[in-house]
Amino acid sequence: MVLSGAENPADGAERTVALSPSRPPEPLLLIFVDSLSDRVALDAGVMPELAGLRARGASFTVEPCRDRLTYRCLHAALTGKDASAPLALRANFVRERGQAAGGEPTLLHLAAQRGRVVAAGAHDLESYDDAFDARWYFPGDDEDGVVAAVASLGPASVTLVGLSQGDRAAHAHGPGSPAYGAAFGRIDRLIGELVRGAPPHAHVVVFGDHGHDAHGHHLPGGEATTFAVYAGPAVPPGASAHLTLTDHRALLGVLLGLPTPALYQGPPLDQVLRPAWLAERHGGPPELRGHPRPALGPRARLALLAALVVALAGALAALVRAWSPGARPGAVLALVAGAVALRVGAGYGYEAVCVRIHDHGDSPERSAWLLVPLAAALLAARALPGDRRLTAAALVPLVPLLLLFSSANYYGAGRAVVPAP
Repeated sequence: MVLSGAENPADGAERTVALSPSRPPEPLLLIFVDSLSDRVALDAGVMPELAGLRARGASFTVEPCRDRLTYRCLHAALTGKDASAPLALRANFVRERGQAAGGEPTLLHLAAQRGRVVAAGAHDLESYDDAFDARWYFPGDDEDGVVAAVASLGPASVTLVGLSQGDRAAHAHGPGSPAYGAAFGRIDRLIGELVRGAPPHAHVVVFGDHGHDAHGHHLPGGEATTFAVYAGPAVPPGASAHLTLTDHRALLGVLLGLPTPALYQGPPLDQVLRPAWLAERHGGPPELRGHPRPALGPRARLALLAALVVALAGALAALVRAWSPGARPGAVLALVAGAVALRVGAGYGYEAVCVRIHDHGDSPERSAWLLVPLAAALLAARALPGDRRLTAAALVPLVPLLLLFSSANYYGAGRAVVPAP
């Protein structure tokens, strides 16, 4: 389970509720804003269009997925499952697409079985290509044509729009910078144009995958609260609450009348959707609440961590003895202790490591920092004598892997360059 990921607590007793709405659903305009922090979403000076939508709809602060990564968080919102995978080698390095990305139909795939689903905007949406009847992608820094693209795609049951300028600006320039404000100002303008172009009876949902902290980072365990706004015939104006990202799957499933897993953990449905609409469409609020399993306590977490450290140490020791049978037990123990200490030390300096290595930056030189731990380990290995040098050199690739593998695919060189606004 550690290497394949861990689902959210409610998944232990999953059941799917087959909704049977009394009539076809209203069209849905789904606007995904990468790195929509609750702070910028509530700043009417930066996002006046979103403020207007908030005034006639429901607003939610939202706890993001555990990994705080766009690919994972989008999957959580569209399935209701937080497939957190800090040690999932295959899932983090091989990005599956379509229905295979999780092994089950997402909300988009179910919607495509009943109507037309189209998409426009950021390439983050590519993972769900097989659900789209038509799509039109733009580079993340060139999304101004998205309104015209949506119009050209024509009427649809679900129109999904992805806007990623804000995430890039947050990483490259930081919240509070002029470039950051300008990026979210452009996003706000696009939101306003998209909303005005939607059918009058449509439901409109604006949501983020994660927020970011005061430095523009969204690291696992750190500050990353995001935001969402729902508006339309089913939504009471002025409602507000706190959700987890996975709760979007239940709310959107109710709006679209699609089969929905009972994993909902948010406030009662009749507090966030109009009771009269729920009664007319579904005969009342569907029972979608999940039953979470109790989380691991501090002692259990400590025991699990200790077991993982012992397993890592044992594996490294066995590897060293296999490659260098003549190595003395003391040398093996010292090497293993050094490797474990390096990993623990990297954990204490995780923020600094992520800023230089994991984060997208505003210049390609950021990617060169990937070589720093590798070069340091090679120099250390070179200083060792004889067969120990060969053994240590063989272990060197483990150093950057241990530091980076949890999110290297997402935060690697491919996303290091962020164009200036």
